[in-house]
Amino acid sequence: MARGINTRCLHLEELEGKADNYGAISYPIYQTATYAHPGVGQSTGYDYSRLQNPTREVLEKTVANLENGTEAFALTTGMAAITLTMELFKPGDNIIVEADIYGGSTRLFDNVCSKNNYEITYLDCSRENIESRIKENTKAIYIETPTNPMMRVSDIAKISEIAKKHNCLLIVDNTFLSPYFQNPLDLGADIVIHSGTKFLGGHNDTLAGFIVTNREEIRERLRFLIKTTGAGLAPFDSWLILRGIKTLGIRMKRSSENAGKIALWLQKQSIVKEVFYPGLPTHPGYEILKKQARG
Repeated sequence: MARGINTRCLHLEELEGKADNYGAISYPIYQTATYAHPGVGQSTGYDYSRLQNPTREVLEKTVANLENGTEAFALTTGMAAITLTMELFKPGDNIIVEADIYGGSTRLFDNVCSKNNYEITYLDCSRENIESRIKENTKAIYIETPTNPMMRVSDIAKISEIAKKHNCLLIVDNTFLSPYFQNPLDLGADIVIHSGTKFLGGHNDTLAGFIVTNREEIRERLRFLIKTTGAGLAPFDSWLILRGIKTLGIRMKRSSENAGKIALWLQKQSIVKEVFYPGLPTHPGYEILKKQARG
């Protein structure tokens, strides 16, 4: 029987019965920088926690499972995840970016990526004709959906078709809906990004970011970049996010219910001119959201 998302938030199937955790329900924190080996020329599979750590690996496998990806990488922050993803490109590459995105992302594109001579094209990807703006040097389309803060909704499957037609990567920041409500890889995205600080962690006590993919060539390049830069998440922070994911389902469900009630109430207030909430039938992205997300 296929496991539902709430069960997958609680249990990673491949760890059940594994000897090294002594049956612990809460996976241990391997708070170590280095590892001892059985003998000369022998390895436990772990050498240095910048390269790999058991606690971080369990978190990465859990997030990959929730996003239906083949691999996830846990990083120090969501911004670190975006920064490392941008390292996949080279000077002169054009990247089409949703204009209404998180301010920290805009700051990165405008002030850091520009130093690498990346060409950034901002569009309203929920309305504008993306294909007409693709150029010979366009290598990726980067979107949030829904966006932060204006809650614009882009059609992931449609944009994926455009990206594949022009041999571009589609990168989706899925922070707002989390894997509980939306799985962009299933809709054709190549890379999914999360700020784990928000809904995945859920307790306001740690920072984290994630990159998830199901493309082998991207996976290998990201693994090299993360090991080289040392951007991997620390063991204790990894455990905190694992703890948070256990309650992801109930938190997201309640958040959605509460947000819907607040949006309906605000709609009825004479002093409120407009409510930006894609769960309302009056929102321009309502039908797209119903098609590509749950809840």
